[in-house]
Amino acid sequence: MPQAYANILLWRHLYDRLVNVHRIHNLIWVWNGQDPAWYPGDDVVDVSSLDIYDNADNKTYKSQLASYQQTQQSSAEKKLIALSENSYIPDPDKIAADGAWWLWFMTWSDGGGAAGVSDPNNFWTGEYYNTNAHKVRVYNHPKVITLDKLPKF
Repeated sequence: MPQAYANILLWRHLYDRLVNVHRIHNLIWVWNGQDPAWYPGDDVVDVSSLDIYDNADNKTYKSQLASYQQTQQSSAEKKLIALSENSYIPDPDKIAADGAWWLWFMTWSDGGGAAGVSDPNNFWTGEYYNTNAHKVRVYNHPKVITLDKLPKF
């Protein structure tokens, strides 16, 4: 697949340039890919991530274990796995039960509809994907770290 190969070359060139030429060593390299053929290599990736817009979840808020495991298999090494974009927010209890320890999740913002309207394009303020009760439960869950719980640097 020539596009995957070109992407890998570009990633590796950027990594080499920033790390070896400019000596920038405080970067975290997050690969976001839906296809393992595009994976640039364990030596240049710190975190693997995946976007999941699951229209079949139907507010069961599953852990997305199969997608988590698929992303894990992109690497020969054990990498941290992130849910880089999502519609449904996985239930932290289901994440714990399944062992799908997403490093982070990021619910996409609203688009196309007025804030608060339950529309498939409103990922955050509406309740099309995540009910307000689910959002409150997740963000107050003891296993979820929010910005206010991080130490001051």
